[in-house]
Amino acid sequence: MRRHLDALPPSLKEAYQKTDYVVLEGRREVAAMIIGAKCPPVDRLLRLKGANRGAFVTAWNPWSRSRSPAENERANRRLERLLKRRRLAYLHGEGRPLEGAWKPEASLFVFGLTCRDAGILSRRLRQNAVVFIRRGGKARLLPTR
Repeated sequence: MRRHLDALPPSLKEAYQKTDYVVLEGRREVAAMIIGAKCPPVDRLLRLKGANRGAFVTAWNPWSRSRSPAENERANRRLERLLKRRRLAYLHGEGRPLEGAWKPEASLFVFGLTCRDAGILSRRLRQNAVVFIRRGGKARLLPTR
């Protein structure tokens, strides 16, 4: 079943669209995705990892309900263990709001996930949406509910 952006409440959709999805190597910013825009730095990362696509995922604040920093960090560590068990390559990242409505959320940019698998993973993490990109394409916001 295909999900549509209109399924998201307008305020939540706007918050996702007013966020930079930043990919990090160590503490160094190597790419920043914006919904609806191409991202040549992500294309380079995908090419270097031998992947054609990737997804920006987080375990923070399930269903957009605020959790404590400790709960969010534990959830992201569980996500990292899951990715390692599945032998999926990833880099750390952050969802950074363009307007200070909320604090940056720790995230992971996962190489090689299909659009379907990104949605399944995001739903498992109880997230409302996931950011997906194909090499050469635009970053897309995909609702998961």
